[in-house]
Amino acid sequence: MGWTTDLDDHDARLRRVLWDLQGILPEVVLIGGWVPHLYRKHGGFPEWSSVLSLTEELDVLVEPLAREPETVDVASVLKQAGFEPIDEGQSVWEDKSAEPRRIEFMTPHAGTALGTNNVVPVRGRGLGALSLEGLGVLGVFTRGIEVLVGSFEGSARTVSVRVPTLGAFVVGKAVVFPRRPPDPPGGGHPKAAKDVLYMRDIVAAGGEVVAQVEADLTRIASTEWEAQLNTARNNTYLLFEGANSKYLDEAAGMLAERETKEPAAARADLEGHVTDLLELFDEARQS
Repeated sequence: MGWTTDLDDHDARLRRVLWDLQGILPEVVLIGGWVPHLYRKHGGFPEWSSVLSLTEELDVLVEPLAREPETVDVASVLKQAGFEPIDEGQSVWEDKSAEPRRIEFMTPHAGTALGTNNVVPVRGRGLGALSLEGLGVLGVFTRGIEVLVGSFEGSARTVSVRVPTLGAFVVGKAVVFPRRPPDPPGGGHPKAAKDVLYMRDIVAAGGEVVAQVEADLTRIASTEWEAQLNTARNNTYLLFEGANSKYLDEAAGMLAERETKEPAAARADLEGHVTDLLELFDEARQS
């Protein structure tokens, strides 16, 4: 019978990638735009109100040092699944089959600010990762999500995917977005704007989702990662009154296009939900 799935094409591609790469899933944390999608579909929330921006690329976090005693040879698993590196640092891998699939590896930055946004080797030979500040919280506060990927030869198949908690996800996005370089150089900031839009989408998802975010943020605030929460809060505040306002402008444009809203309505929507997130940050810091 082979592989079957009744999912839409976009979702089916994600789940097939997860199945093909199940050997490395215990070694990585999925941190990109697929995280809200997995929470909405498999996170146990009876209702998720917001529309989400989907992505074609998987962003995954990998720690710079291998865990003992042994770890999976990530590069070998990727090659066996049909992926090959497409950049010199071997941080971006692509399967150029009939359904192109791409994975970008990232790792928490350690050291001086001069070394950030560089690709560094991780997990031995053959694998690199983009080193970015602010990613550490995403690998500390995590949970597993069981994903039904489809059916193979008549049997249901599932994989376990490790993702950040929703609170850690919004903190990570809020810390990272101002550090995103323009794309292209000297141009706009689509990745940073999309980060802001992801933050909005989590807060717009409904009461139960927001309650979970609030609980996650309170937990983060009680640990040594409180400094990351403070940075996230300050970056979010500066969306309204500072250097980060350009990201709010671009995110509002994305929201208007995605949901066919008038620009003013999209801007008001975004400002309202970002204000809600700012209040969640403040409440967690004061708890």
